[in-house]
Amino acid sequence: MKIKQDFENVVLENMPWVLRYVRSKVRNTDVAEDLTQEIFLKAFRAYDSYCDDGKIRPWLMRIA
Repeated sequence: MKIKQDFENVVLENMPWVLRYVRSKVRNTDVAEDLTQEIFLKAFRAYDSYCDDGKIRPWLMRIA
C-alpha cells in the first residue's frame, strides 16, 4: 500500500510538467493527455524498480 501512496504523490507533483513537456513535443492537447496517462502507467509498473535517489523527473523524462 505504501508504494501506491508514494506513487500518488509522484503523479500529483509531476503530472503538470510532464503534460507540458509532452504537449510541447506533440502540439496536440488530446494526444498529450493520452500520452501522459500512458507515461504514468508505465512509471507505475516500473516504480518498484526505481532507485529513490531524488531524481524522479529525469526518470519520468526517460519514460516519456
